Amino acid sequence: MIFKRKKRRRFLYLIIFSVLLFFVNYFFISFSDIAKYSYSCLLYPVLLSQEYIAVPIKKFFQERQDKQELREVIFKLHKKNKKLLSENMQLRSTQSFYEQIKEIVDFKERYKDDNLQFCQIIFKHTNDNSHFIFIDKGSRQGIEKDMVAVYNNFLLGKVVETFPCYSKVLLITDKSCKVASYCSKTKSQGIHVGCNKKNQTVLNRVTHFSHVQKDDLVLSSGYGLVFPQGFALGKIDKVKKGDLYHEIKVKLVFDISKIDYCYVLKKGLQDQPEA
Repeated sequence: MIFKRKKRRRFLYLIIFSVLLFFVNYFFISFSDIAKYSYSCLLYPVLLSQEYIAVPIKKFFQERQDKQELREVIFKLHKKNKKLLSENMQLRSTQSFYEQIKEIVDFKERYKDDNLQFCQIIFKHTNDNSHFIFIDKGSRQGIEKDMVAVYNNFLLGKVVETFPCYSKVLLITDKSCKVASYCSKTKSQGIHVGCNKKNQTVLNRVTHFSHVQKDDLVLSSGYGLVFPQGFALGKIDKVKKGDLYHEIKVKLVFDISKIDYCYVLKKGLQDQPEA
């Protein structure tokens, strides 16, 4: 019974609404205008939702995609940068190695000898008691006692001990190392002796009759069984005339702390000085 009453009321409301629409359409606007108006009213919230909801959401996902692409680009650039850094370090290392050995490579071209062996200095010892270095070649590589270590055209020292994989070289700055020498310009001869100082040695046994001048180059004379002829030892720094011999101080022409490579050679018959 109650259901039938509700149904009747709905039917009555529908009739009243239809009549009102008819009168409105007849006296005021057409039905198509009402439909357009109703459609516009329904569409307006949708347009608002597009502006305030859809656009921010779209923008959010777009920014998210842009960030992801940017991360990928950064990752690729970072990877490329690491590769370039690695190549740069390798080139710098090669250049540094070339600069270190350039002088002794040039020396080898000028001083061709089958006895030359290229060595790396692996340890340096210089104090008030002794001066020596260790090189990375030993008896297995053919290094023998009394072979000579040279750098470019400078004389470094002689091999005093050999081991299977390395050797000990006594430097010319050691007080027990003696080299027969002469002055380049005046040809005055003497014995070059170390005094356990890094940049200073002495030239002994130069008679007071001999003429010696400052800045003259001191070279190995080749007399003896060890040191070859014609290698530089230093320059004359100070000269003091004595009763029998000059007191001569020699300044080295190389810094052992800055040398990392050298050649080791054995004195041959071609190194013997002419009488």
